[in-house]
Amino acid sequence: MTVLSDAQIAATARLAGFTGQDVVTAVAVALAESSGRTDATNHNSDGSTDYGLWQINSVHADLLKSGNWQTPLDNAKMAKSVHDNAGSWQPWSTFNSGAWLAYYGRAKVASTATTDAVTTAGQPNVTLTGFDWKTILEGPGALIPGFSGALGGGAAGALTGGGISGLADAITSLGKFLAFVADPKNWLRVAEFLGGLAIVAWGLWQFVNATSLGGAIKSTAKSAAEGVAVAVAA
Repeated sequence: MTVLSDAQIAATARLAGFTGQDVVTAVAVALAESSGRTDATNHNSDGSTDYGLWQINSVHADLLKSGNWQTPLDNAKMAKSVHDNAGSWQPWSTFNSGAWLAYYGRAKVASTATTDAVTTAGQPNVTLTGFDWKTILEGPGALIPGFSGALGGGAAGALTGGGISGLADAITSLGKFLAFVADPKNWLRVAEFLGGLAIVAWGLWQFVNATSLGGAIKSTAKSAAEGVAVAVAA
């Protein structure tokens, strides 16, 4: 059993031709339909069967024969075909019932992740360093149109009375941050950044101590400090 991450589903949807808001919806629908499982199947009461990441129904027999439904990219292309023929997401029961909205926040975050090249199996390699942190922190109030108030606010909302949904978003945000920190590649970036700051600080200190202009700066700073001290004492 292969379970794709949210970001991998988003990348696969893009590769299949989904764009803009449809990428977000595609991720949310896939999560609602299959929980990201590429081999998911479901037998319906009418005798039909749903297959794969986007649960392509067996009524689309010719479409299912056009590729391997267990391959993420093939299944995504099938979903794109069904979507485009219908002109909407109405063919998916989880869209009609609103079940997909439970995954909207996750899908929105996933849609902001940067992606690398696609493997021959059709499953994209995904890095998790390209998140839109503003979107994450704003939470569902920004992710779902019309969703605001006591349950909105994301991480900030959780800290200021944002409610259960805000707390959930805060935990999600923390998880993404920890994933960023856990990547050794990011350690090197942070170390390089801090090292650069240290070099700049050292250079400025040497400048202040070794030049007449630096001496003037120190003298001015000392005079300003003494003036403040006198003003406070008065």
